[in-house]
Order: sequence, then C-alpha cells, then structure tokens
Amino acid sequence: VKVVFFDLNKIAVLGIIENQKLNFSTSDNFQVYLSDMFDNIPQQKFDIVIINPPYFFKKITDITSLA
Repeated sequence: VKVVFFDLNKIAVLGIIENQKLNFSTSDNFQVYLSDMFDNIPQQKFDIVIINPPYFFKKITDITSLA
C-alpha cells in the first residue's frame, strides 16, 4: 500500500510528517507534499483518491485561513 498525503498548509504537512515518524517504522510507502491540489504531486497512477476540497470561498489572507 502506498499513501500520498498533500496539503497547502505547511503546518498540516509538518504535522503529518511528525506523526508518521512517531507512529510508523518506515516511510518507504508514505509520501507527503506541500501542494495545492495536485500541482506539486509527481505524475502517477492512483487506484483510490480520497479528497476533501476546500469550502472556504474567501481570499486566503493568512495561514489560519487554510484550517
């Protein structure tokens, strides 16, 4: 199983990296990207995609707007 995680909030990305280090012994099948949707994800084939698109329809003014 290969897991790809991405978020445009740097704090969320750093949190998932820290959780991975604390809870899993290897990161061979776990990739984390700072990305707006699929912008910074290397092209690849996915069997399943689970996504929660943003529902914040205002201009992003600071990092707390990304929560």
